[in-house]
Amino acid sequence: MDLHPSEPSVVLIPLPLSDEKILYKAGSRYREARLRALLTDPGTFASSHEQEQAWPMETWTDRIQNKQAKTFLLVERHTGYDNLEALLGQPWFGCAILLGPKVKGAPDVRATEPPWFAFLPPHVPHESQDDSYPLPTLEYHLVGMFVLPEARGRKLGKKLVEDAVSAALAQGKTLGAESVKISVLVEINNHVALGLYTRMGFVTQKEEEFTDRKGERNVAYFMEQELPVSS
Repeated sequence: MDLHPSEPSVVLIPLPLSDEKILYKAGSRYREARLRALLTDPGTFASSHEQEQAWPMETWTDRIQNKQAKTFLLVERHTGYDNLEALLGQPWFGCAILLGPKVKGAPDVRATEPPWFAFLPPHVPHESQDDSYPLPTLEYHLVGMFVLPEARGRKLGKKLVEDAVSAALAQGKTLGAESVKISVLVEINNHVALGLYTRMGFVTQKEEEFTDRKGERNVAYFMEQELPVSS
């Protein structure tokens, strides 16, 4: 299906999704789009199609429901939130997940392990969030970014990242932060992603070696952007 240039929209999945039918549909669409992305561009992901195809549906819905994750999806048309089943039931053409903010004592995000580890129990906010975060700077990490072929060439990847950054800034303001840091890990040979993040102001902080899904040594750039929170 081709997208009309004026129609694609970025949607932030509202949480919690208490309706099991809607959650299952969202998880199914997420799985469908993600597996297509893994088949289309296998070299740009740390995981593989074979690995993720074997995941139970619970894995996909748990990721969507994670309170430390904001899932932004690219759909043909934003139909509003009055009918979540219809909104989330559209085919997904892209996705980006903003993890964070990191709580005090959470480990650094590393290329040698899944970045989700820093945002899963026990590294989750306390019931009272007053002292959960290491203010004045909140740290976020962007993962799972992809745009499927039929939606490319329209700067929609940039739109996904912009909306994620805006959400981090808005939450930072709510939590009383002075600035937010947003980081990404990008494999050294992923020139498209490196170009996108560089143009958007992300700066390479360090290089990290890791073992990729083929068992080979590889290098990823840890890129970061720090932005002030408006008063």
